[in-house]
Amino acid sequence: MSILKKAKTQGRMFVGIYGPEGSGKSRTAVEIAIAGRKTLGLTGPIVALDTEHAYGFQARRIKEATGEDLLIASTRSVQSLRDGLKEAKEAGASICIVDSVTHFLRELREEYRKKKGKESLDVGDYVAADRPFKSLLDAMLRSHSNIILCGREGQKYGLRKNSRGTWVQGPVASKMNAGEAGYEVDLLLELSRKEGKTGGWTREANVKKDRSDTVSAQTFQVPWDPAEALAGY
Repeated sequence: MSILKKAKTQGRMFVGIYGPEGSGKSRTAVEIAIAGRKTLGLTGPIVALDTEHAYGFQARRIKEATGEDLLIASTRSVQSLRDGLKEAKEAGASICIVDSVTHFLRELREEYRKKKGKESLDVGDYVAADRPFKSLLDAMLRSHSNIILCGREGQKYGLRKNSRGTWVQGPVASKMNAGEAGYEVDLLLELSRKEGKTGGWTREANVKKDRSDTVSAQTFQVPWDPAEALAGY
């Protein structure tokens, strides 16, 4: 029996959003969830698994846009995150927002540190500490659920030239601070916040990755209407 089958259209979202505090990650996640729900023709509620108690401020926006109440679970426990994703599926959720993955990792690492009786973690400890979250991310990737992951900004390290032209080890690029767990989303946005020349702040979303090639490498002002970005999904 052949393992090859006719390809289906995507019809599923797995989105990553990262950036510093105040760059608009939660608001952008909400706008993507609203637009994605409409684009994919979904009718279920939007779910937020919230580590920062931030999504109560978004409940009215979601209710007005979808006619459905936002469902929230406030937790930083990976087991509760696992249970929340399961309950979201059982509730027929259209899209589930996980915000922020960075806090789930911090909780795991603190639990691991206490379990090992250490003052601080060694470099090799992080892989072991992050393992439960990596397992959960792998399950998210394999699932058919629509998921938006938010996280703080982290750094990729490698060799780079310093001002003297000497090769040194240091930060070479930004990434989502998902630790050693790794992730493989379909649409990845890097958010930034800059102080304006005349005061105030400007926020931008830079498309770092788009499997559909609809908006690859484009930059948008935040908040923005992501309907175009989701056209390929």
